[in-house]
Amino acid sequence: MNKPLVSVIIPVYNCDKYVQESLKSVFNQLFEDYEIIVYEDGTTDNGIGIVGSTLAKFYDNHFLHIIDPRNRGVFEARSEAIGMSCGKYISLHDADDISIYTRLQRQVDFLEEHDDIWCVGSVASKIDIDGKSVGLMDYPPEKHKDIKNMISNQHRNPMIDPSTMFRRDVFDKLGGYSLKKDRYLVDDFDLWCRSIIGGYKLYNFQQSLIKYRINPEGNTRKHKDEMIKQHNIIVKEFRGQC
Repeated sequence: MNKPLVSVIIPVYNCDKYVQESLKSVFNQLFEDYEIIVYEDGTTDNGIGIVGSTLAKFYDNHFLHIIDPRNRGVFEARSEAIGMSCGKYISLHDADDISIYTRLQRQVDFLEEHDDIWCVGSVASKIDIDGKSVGLMDYPPEKHKDIKNMISNQHRNPMIDPSTMFRRDVFDKLGGYSLKKDRYLVDDFDLWCRSIIGGYKLYNFQQSLIKYRINPEGNTRKHKDEMIKQHNIIVKEFRGQC
């Protein structure tokens, strides 16, 4: 069996309301050369059964369904899943979000055509817990120089994490997610900053490739103060090296 070009990484924690719709948005992609790795991260709701039955019913290609009784956190779960992946490219997908059906195709085509870019993301449409549109997250800059400036001058994360696809070999060269205690909630932002410091470039499509769910149970709302603290630590380090 040939290795898939893309590995879609989906950590799941208590998303039984959304996970079936989310998975189906991956199954329905225009691009087909991918595997799915679902990492159940200490789920305590009905997600395990929903994921298992959905994968079996709708997806007949290569997939892994890992069930971990511990709740390790999204970045540690992703690290484990990426370590088991086979793809040249890693596509991040959150279990309560929806990927537009052209997402994988557009990102693969872009990375295949632009050797100088290691990671590509996009702006995102916002949806509420009922799936209704509630606006657009259009702040991510398109070009690398503006992405870099957003971090230095605005102190903002320039990438919408679950919209991103990146090169697996560069991720490994960067040492993956750091998982340090002073940044474990914002390891995505830490990764983007370390990659820029290391000389790698990022890009954002200015068309929405995902529907990002505004989830009141998500980490952003549960741990907002600590995330801001960790975010500021990374900004300070970045400005000292760029």
